[in-house]
Amino acid sequence: MSAIWAIPHVVTQPRVRPRVALFNLDSTETAVFQDCFSQFGIDSIVITEDNGNRFSREKLEGCVVKLHSKAATTIVESARNSSGNQQIVIYGLYRSIEEIRDYAKYGINVLVREPLQWMDCVKAARSSRSLLLHELRRYIRLPLATSVAVSSTAVKFQATSVEISEGGMSIGIPHDASVLDSLHLRVTFSLPTSPDLSVQAQVCWVRRSENLVGLRFDRTDPNITTIKRWISKYLKL
Repeated sequence: MSAIWAIPHVVTQPRVRPRVALFNLDSTETAVFQDCFSQFGIDSIVITEDNGNRFSREKLEGCVVKLHSKAATTIVESARNSSGNQQIVIYGLYRSIEEIRDYAKYGINVLVREPLQWMDCVKAARSSRSLLLHELRRYIRLPLATSVAVSSTAVKFQATSVEISEGGMSIGIPHDASVLDSLHLRVTFSLPTSPDLSVQAQVCWVRRSENLVGLRFDRTDPNITTIKRWISKYLKL
């Protein structure tokens, strides 16, 4: 009599889709974000007339907030102070660069300019997808939007950070990026736990079509340790 081998039945757990709360957006903005997030396997939760109380009741992976709204500070503060949502990815809708300066201590991750453009939302979802899905690497580029003062012997201006890693950061600048080719710079910016952090950096790439510049930090700069410590704490590494 031949033996009959049982084939084990393997049960695979379905992957949980990350959820991003859309706080107090209008119908057009809601539709755009829902469409863009869904392309990357991210669910959207529409929340109206809420000042952040949701964070004390459930775990969310991200939230979209109008930084110029009356409830913005309360919502962002509630997220960062909640026990389960401190590491939440925060997307800030803004109209002018001045609106983001008061939020440096909260660590806004991604900025999206108003009036809303579909492609900007796609870029925001793509850049933060790994963080939302917890697909973390040791040298992940962490989305972080904060004001950056850039200076050298040749230039001096204000920029906005896009991503930061242990080795460098990318910034969006308000003019033609080609003027920064191969320059050595000093960049001063704020992390939520370290205001006015200043680091030596060098331009390593320039994306002229988007006015984006990639900077490589000077590894001998003592403030690199502070950046590494903050990133590790944020990612719980």
